[in-house]
Amino acid sequence: MLNNNFRPPWKTLLAAISAAGGSLIAAQPTITSITPVFDDMGSGGFVDILVKGEPNTQITLQSRDDVAGGEWVNISAPTFVASFNPIAFTAPLMHSDGKTSVPHRFFRFTVNSFDVAVEDDGESVSVRTGSEMPSSVLLQTLSAKSGFGIFGTNDSGPSRILPPLSGKGRTLGDALDGAGVKLWTLGPEKDDGRFAARSLGTTTPQVKRLPDLPGDVGEGKIDQGFPGIPGLKGPGRLSVDIQPSVENDKGLKLEVPDSPEVDQLPIRGVVEKTRHLQFTFNLGVNGGLRATAALSVPGSPLSGRSFLDEDELPKNPPPGSLIYVVKSGKSRLNEPEGIYFIGAEADPFEGRAYYPPFRGSHSHVPRTKEDLRLQIPVLDGDDDLAGMKVEIYRYVKPTRLGVLTPETFLKNIQHFQLLGSAAGETLTRLVSTTGRTGFGLQGAELAGVTKAATITQLHSSGPKSKKFNMVLIAEGFADTTADQNAFNNYVQNVVMDDLLKRDVHPEILNAINIFRINTYSTESGVTRVNGSGQVTSTKDTALGYRYSGDWNRCWMEPGPGTQAAIDALVNSLIPEANVKAIILNTTGQGGCARGHHFAVTRGADWTVFGHEFGHFFGKLGDEYQCNQGDAGCGSYNGGEPDNVNLTKAVSRNQIEWNDWIPGTRPVPTAFANIADNTQDVGLFPGGTIGQGQWWNGIYRPSWRGRMNNNSPVHNPVGYTAMRDAARSRQDADFRKSVVGDFNGDGRTDLVILDDRQLSLYLAADRNPGPNDPVTGQRTRPITGVLNPVWYHTDILYNASKSKSWEFRGSDILVPADFDNDGKTDLYVINLDAWNKPYLCMLKSTGNSFTPVRRFDQDLPGWGAMKEGDKFYAGDFSGDGRVDLMVYNGTDWSMPYFLMLRSTGTSLTYVRRYDRYLPNWEMGRHEKFHVGDYNGDGRADIIAHNTQDWNQVHLLAYRSTGAQLGLTERFYGEIRINGGLYWTMRREDELFIPNFDGNNTADLAIFNGRNWTPEYLGLFAMVEGKLSFRHRYEGAIPGWDMARRDRFQVADVNGDGRQDLVVYNSKNWSTQYLGILKSNGNGTFSGSWQDDWIGSWNLGDSDSFHVADFRGNGGWDDLFVFNKNWFGMLRSYANRYHLEAIYPKWIHNHRYHAYGWW
Repeated sequence: MLNNNFRPPWKTLLAAISAAGGSLIAAQPTITSITPVFDDMGSGGFVDILVKGEPNTQITLQSRDDVAGGEWVNISAPTFVASFNPIAFTAPLMHSDGKTSVPHRFFRFTVNSFDVAVEDDGESVSVRTGSEMPSSVLLQTLSAKSGFGIFGTNDSGPSRILPPLSGKGRTLGDALDGAGVKLWTLGPEKDDGRFAARSLGTTTPQVKRLPDLPGDVGEGKIDQGFPGIPGLKGPGRLSVDIQPSVENDKGLKLEVPDSPEVDQLPIRGVVEKTRHLQFTFNLGVNGGLRATAALSVPGSPLSGRSFLDEDELPKNPPPGSLIYVVKSGKSRLNEPEGIYFIGAEADPFEGRAYYPPFRGSHSHVPRTKEDLRLQIPVLDGDDDLAGMKVEIYRYVKPTRLGVLTPETFLKNIQHFQLLGSAAGETLTRLVSTTGRTGFGLQGAELAGVTKAATITQLHSSGPKSKKFNMVLIAEGFADTTADQNAFNNYVQNVVMDDLLKRDVHPEILNAINIFRINTYSTESGVTRVNGSGQVTSTKDTALGYRYSGDWNRCWMEPGPGTQAAIDALVNSLIPEANVKAIILNTTGQGGCARGHHFAVTRGADWTVFGHEFGHFFGKLGDEYQCNQGDAGCGSYNGGEPDNVNLTKAVSRNQIEWNDWIPGTRPVPTAFANIADNTQDVGLFPGGTIGQGQWWNGIYRPSWRGRMNNNSPVHNPVGYTAMRDAARSRQDADFRKSVVGDFNGDGRTDLVILDDRQLSLYLAADRNPGPNDPVTGQRTRPITGVLNPVWYHTDILYNASKSKSWEFRGSDILVPADFDNDGKTDLYVINLDAWNKPYLCMLKSTGNSFTPVRRFDQDLPGWGAMKEGDKFYAGDFSGDGRVDLMVYNGTDWSMPYFLMLRSTGTSLTYVRRYDRYLPNWEMGRHEKFHVGDYNGDGRADIIAHNTQDWNQVHLLAYRSTGAQLGLTERFYGEIRINGGLYWTMRREDELFIPNFDGNNTADLAIFNGRNWTPEYLGLFAMVEGKLSFRHRYEGAIPGWDMARRDRFQVADVNGDGRQDLVVYNSKNWSTQYLGILKSNGNGTFSGSWQDDWIGSWNLGDSDSFHVADFRGNGGWDDLFVFNKNWFGMLRSYANRYHLEAIYPKWIHNHRYHAYGWW
């Protein structure tokens, strides 16, 4: 049943079913058909039993081989019935031993009914359950009864058993909260009649304020004034406008020619201070390690590390894996036995053959010895390696390990066979004696070449020590134009153009470096051998590889000197290589993986690379199933497989990928229960481990997919494994993001910078795909989502390759529609990653970006860019094209301010200010706030300086399109017509809302730390001058202000008046997100939410982008994010509802129990 504590009222139903499709006896549920299962493999050894059940019940299929006796065995997990649609249960036609067929097999269904009542009177919702039940059942029932999407949270996962509950609230979510259950419930649409009554946030004061931090405690009240900071002077004043001077240290070069571009120039002399060893050795399957070489290579993933990162440790390594444990007495990591690194490699003693005579299998060729190479990180400063030890193990007794931390490894040491070790002294001796000469091509004395090999980097995503390095090596290609072109074209077409632009690969490309090694064989072609391994024809080639064309010999095989030749090439040219792909110059069929390399022919397409990359990179297992009854095709009865995409579990709460399976989808799963054969996840019988293939007893996540049939995309489980594997080699930080309407459809989109990769995500309504055949409904509701549409890593060219930009992690992104086509473009600036600063204008095409102009070091009228440059976007000319302003107060003898006009394809000089803006001196730390403060359609600025003068200085300037003009100035105090409305202090924060809806930007000032109470001041801008509206002290109706309140400007209800969104994670016992809605007269009304919003747990590190991601009616929503999570909060005027949540990366799947992705 469900668990030992679960005692539902069971109703037992019996059916006796002939294996040949004969008689049956059944009560409710009703069996509508029984169908033998066939696919392209032939008979599957199963029948699909199509059943109709009562909604809001849970059915479990049981079987036994004798109707008169024996135990009933569950052959399905409990499955929730949500509708009258038939459900297909899949059942094996074998005795319980999985091998012997029987003339009759007997089945019964156990059925459990659930009492869930939902009442909605138009103003409130009540929820009541009559008994305990799994959380998944409550989710499915409430979704069906309410019509809303409902998902679990970390506190209420699908496997949790919930007690009887009762609750009432304005919304279904409120009712469940009142019953003590946290579920994520989606709200009604805004045109729903229930919307107004259900959109109210809490308006009572927040509770449990924490003591103020010592540095936050202010004193006095704002009307008492402030005498200023002793010892600081005031700003200088000029009565006349001073033109910029060529004599100043910036000079005055007004034009920067658009010269032919060259690649951005790296900083010279930069070397990685850390290092690792490329350790080469020969190893037998049962031990006998013989160290042969160790090469010291710059760079290490451990640089500056004070802890072991679990993202970089092996997770559930498959049986046969090589595990290497690195120890040192010098380690400062707080890990047992001095372990500071653990790595894993796929079984090196097994070859996998591709392109079998029939679909559905590899050939597995065992070997007794293998030449291996491992990357061994070296601790910072460990020059002599004294005390270092590398231990090599083979994982021989599978158990479910999870992340292989040092503690887990030592606790399960009996599952690992020690094959050998090498001490630091041995490695030091190898490093000193081997040297580069032994690794060079001359020292290798490759027989079969006419000249030295060459290496070309085809794709760069970062330092080789921090990325996954894939090397493509030519074998049997002669030094002729035809042969070398054939190799180069194969690499370009199959790998670079096909593989890397499909499936998950563009998304992980910034974790990978790709290199091509051209060898120049004496003869064209490869040596041939027969099925016994005897040479039938010889070719004098660089690597001495041999081709048999025999699947049982893995198609191709290394010759006597092949491994030494590969090592010589790699160690000489790219010692950091993680995997090698050998391309054989023959058009015959085949591909074979061996240890750290795999070989293919020119006849192999990109799907072989895609499948094998799933093994090498994602550590995925084979999902091939075999035909029941064929020789060697059995029923699995071993331990739990270690690959994340294979399992023997049939209980839902034991299936590792259970979160991807709807509670209404039976497990094991029949093909009839899915609508998408790669993206609908279930528990499908059949899988492969090593040389073993099984039709039952082992299960895979999807009917088809990359690891089952090569060409389809990865299923969600495989996709997730690939993304997880790349994560430790990426920046993976949602905080490096900007927003804009990048395709011009009125919705707010997202751009993320991940080191050398720029990615674009367009806001859209979720495409739910085909309805689920079990429920007849969508697998998830239509909500706002972000669709990934474009990934680009490293250098980006325009169509003619005359313009380019190379992305780096320190790029500054400034969104701006600089060509007035309705699509947000990007100004991209880098001031520190190259030997000179660069600025590029990246035009949005709607689904990508293209460079249209790059400035190398100099800007018009500005000269050299410096690290202290600050950039501000605004259409100060009023022509619809967003221009650029630059300020630098720290790098020169005086502060400078520059106005540049966008022409749509370039930037031209307008005006520069040296030391003085009109009338008043600039300080070293000015902050500028851009907005149209007089309603003339041109962007103006407010200059705000809290650091450099005796008092805070605030100035408002209007733009004429050609220059700036002062409209208002305040020093120390904001006095208007003799009235004191605000005393300015160092902790003042400025925000620019249009709170009265008159198309003129206004001013809000918050100070939570200089005074005894907190203050919020509201000032309208009238013809560029401040007009006082309101000042709040301590509290706003519906919101108590606190020291660390953080504000955003957003029109939360689409009325044209901009409101304030406020967040505080510091000053209360929980986190609060508030909405301060503008009343149009300079006053606000507040409401708030706390702790959880749907499945988003508000936290201290959360940040926000204002974003209208649904694009209807001008309602501003929010993107909420931290380093590892990204959420979409839809505005309901007085509260937010979570519409989408993305952990770690952005992608959209058909179903997830927690509503992720």
